[in-house]
Amino acid sequence: MVPSGKHIASLCTDALHWIGYGCGSTPDYMIRGGRTYRILADYLGSPRLVVDVATGVVVQRLDYDPWGNISQDTNPGFQPFGFALTYKEVDLKSAPCARIRIG
Repeated sequence: MVPSGKHIASLCTDALHWIGYGCGSTPDYMIRGGRTYRILADYLGSPRLVVDVATGVVVQRLDYDPWGNISQDTNPGFQPFGFALTYKEVDLKSAPCARIRIG
């Protein structure tokens, strides 16, 4: 369950939703295929762990070398964020919706 709070943004692409709470640069939660995942990032905004909130299972672990290259990715392509919040290309033409709300 995603906690209540100020909804900052969501982007849905093929049943993939990003939900941000607080002031971090990486979304805190991702809803994909009806399941909610917590994205745990480091101080640069690089995702390190993606955890299924219902089970506590780590579904993706990412490690980076000092130059930002991925040295370990246990589930490539599971979510599109990388080192220091770089974003992998998403085809928005095929996305059913993309929206941002502030407040």
